[in-house]
Amino acid sequence: MTTLAWIRKLAPLALLPFFAMAPAGCAVEQSSEEESFDSDADALSASWKCDINQLGSERCQNTLASIRWQAGVTGRGDILERGISWLEAGVIYNRNGSYQGYRRDCSGFVSMSWQFSNSPNTALFPPFVEGKYASALGSFDDLAPGDAVNKVYRNPYGHVMLFAGWASEDHSQLWFLHHYATGKPVALIQISRADLGDFMPIRSVKVPAPASEPAPPPDDQPAPPPAKDPVPGCGVLAVNQSLGADQGTSSCDGRFTLVQQSDGNLVLYQAGGGALWSTGTYGSKGRVTVMQDDGNLVMYTPDSKPIWSSKTSGHPGATLAIQDDGNLVIYAGKAIWSSGTAGH
Repeated sequence: MTTLAWIRKLAPLALLPFFAMAPAGCAVEQSSEEESFDSDADALSASWKCDINQLGSERCQNTLASIRWQAGVTGRGDILERGISWLEAGVIYNRNGSYQGYRRDCSGFVSMSWQFSNSPNTALFPPFVEGKYASALGSFDDLAPGDAVNKVYRNPYGHVMLFAGWASEDHSQLWFLHHYATGKPVALIQISRADLGDFMPIRSVKVPAPASEPAPPPDDQPAPPPAKDPVPGCGVLAVNQSLGADQGTSSCDGRFTLVQQSDGNLVLYQAGGGALWSTGTYGSKGRVTVMQDDGNLVMYTPDSKPIWSSKTSGHPGATLAIQDDGNLVIYAGKAIWSSGTAGH
């Protein structure tokens, strides 16, 4: 019998002392469904962390591009974008506070990402309660972006983290988004699978199964198709200019090309070097990307539904530069967004 199967078998018995003793903690349901302690995250051995303070770094931006791509190919992009929005907003952990109607702690963050109408805590997730808000997965290998892992015991409280993607092809390294301690902002972390022995993989009952046939990673995609009617000039997407399906625009030295692919992905390619960055929206209905006059770079479907944006509205007159150093940068008097791909 596998470890996870053994845990699930004993889970009903584990609930007896839990409800009898009613210990306080991140995992304890109270009548108000509020948490009473910080998350049990102090024992996590994260090898890398990115929060609002490191968000502009190249590694943070590259990792965000990777998890967005993974979420996109599995049809989970909306879940990850909700989690990333709290990361980018620097939402601070405060179990007595709320943000966007959700409790600002580990389970409130996951509940927001899963779009529950309330903030159930970790006591209501497997292995403690099966099927009410989430169901257990058979293995960590079954995880897809937008799933989660939950502590299998409380000492005296628990912790739940949103799975953001695989950091290695052999599934030995994983990325998570989580809310973890009072006064700390939401963080994106990398953890070794070997350090997840205290956690169980789970999936929200509201989340559909991931796409069964994900496409190859961006670096393995073929060279970009020739751009149709490229944007006049070089190195810039000006106010109200757009890229339609299979259109692109290049840096002035010609080494970097930004392409709105007909597969729904906006990708920055380096000549001879593959993909450097993408919106992670492969397989979506995105067909046109517009540098709007409000400063926001937005991808839309043919029926004008937004798929992805740079979240830079409020900067009228901003333009997108495709720089000779391989970086995409939105300028509005100063840089307000970048792809984090400089140095190529």
